[in-house]
Amino acid sequence: MYRTPCVNLPQRYVDKWQQQYGHAPASQELYGVASPCIVENRDDTVLWLPQPFTPTASLEKVEQALELQLQPDIHIFYTQQYAGDMSAEFGEHPLTLLQVWSEDDFIRLQENLIGHLVTQKTP
Repeated sequence: MYRTPCVNLPQRYVDKWQQQYGHAPASQELYGVASPCIVENRDDTVLWLPQPFTPTASLEKVEQALELQLQPDIHIFYTQQYAGDMSAEFGEHPLTLLQVWSEDDFIRLQENLIGHLVTQKTP
C-alpha cells in the first residue's frame, strides 16, 4: 500500500515529542474531551497517542453535499486515525494540523469542511 507522508506524520510527531519531552504528546485544549486517544490525564493536561479510526469512515458525504471530489490524501489524513492536533511549522510560519479526536469530532469536521468549502465555491 502506498503511504503518503501525511499518513506517517502522526507517528513522526509522537516520536519527536517523546524524544523531546519523555512522554506522549500533551494538550491542555483537549483536556476533559472524551477520546480513544487518551492515555493519561495530568492535572489540566491530557496525554494522547494516535489510535486507529473505527468504525471505517470516509468523507463521501462532504463530496456528495458539494458535488466535488476531494484529493485522496485528504480522505487518508482525516480517516486513518484519531489523534490530537499537532503544532508544526512551514518555513517560518507556525501552524496547527487539526486532527479528528473522536467519532463526534469527525461529524463536526465534516460539517466544518462543508461550510468552509461552500464559502470557497465559485458560482
